[in-house]
Formats: sequence, C-alpha cells, structure tokens
Amino acid sequence: MFMPMKTSKRFLAKALLLCGLLVSCGPMIVGGPCKYDEIPGVAVVVSIEEQPASEGGGCSNPARVVFNFVPDDSNATAGYRFPEWSDNGNHLTVSGGFDPPSEWVQAEGLVVGSAYPAVRKEIVRGTCTLVIFEFTELDYEAGSDMCWHR
Repeated sequence: MFMPMKTSKRFLAKALLLCGLLVSCGPMIVGGPCKYDEIPGVAVVVSIEEQPASEGGGCSNPARVVFNFVPDDSNATAGYRFPEWSDNGNHLTVSGGFDPPSEWVQAEGLVVGSAYPAVRKEIVRGTCTLVIFEFTELDYEAGSDMCWHR
C-alpha cells in the first residue's frame, strides 16, 4: 500500500507520540516473577460440598471448600491494595485452581467451622493473580498429587 509522504510522516509522528505517552505513564506491571505482600490471618471454613457435576474436570472426587478470611489486624482491610476482592466466600483450591480431592480434605482435617492460619497475598509486582489466599499449614503438594495420581 502506498501512502503519500505527508501521510506517512503524520502517521509516524502520531505513533511515536503514542509510544512516548505509554512509556511516560509510569512503571507498568509486566511479567514475572510475581511478588506479593502478605496479610496474616485465619481462614474459617464455612461449607464443604461436592463440586457441582456441571463444573467437572480437575481432581477426582472434588470437594468445594468455601472459607472466609479474617485478618489478624482488624485495621488491615483499610490498607488492602484490592479492597474489591472480598475476604468472604472464597474457594480453597489446589494444583492450579482445582477444587481439592475429598480424600485430601478429610486427611487435612478440614471441617465446617474450623479455623486455620492463613495469609491474604496481594500482588505488588508481576502479572499473576491479584489476590491469593493460602492456608499456611496445609500440605498443598499432597493435595495436588491426589489430583493427578488417581
């Protein structure tokens, strides 16, 4: 496609201006490795049910474990980087986001009403998941192994 010289110079000038604006907008979160700030607290299990059949896939005999996170410092929520990400109604997952196997849930002693040390992790660098919850004393590796070694 042929563009007259004036048109191509205008296009080039606009493209350079756009690139300059994008670079000058400040540091962008790009790529990994990802880094997180951790907010300590407890995770309280509010329900354990079979994974809905319509969601299928992932671990064998999956359990849907729903929990609420409560930070140790009651003022911590005021400093959340992502306050729109709720501490309530979250799902415990293993092996890249799957509901864990029921056998692992039982082996770990997870029951409704129980509380476990946990952290809310909020991303500060990289392009990974913005907020992750982690039960700090669970053997996630065993849960993942049970997913894939049926």
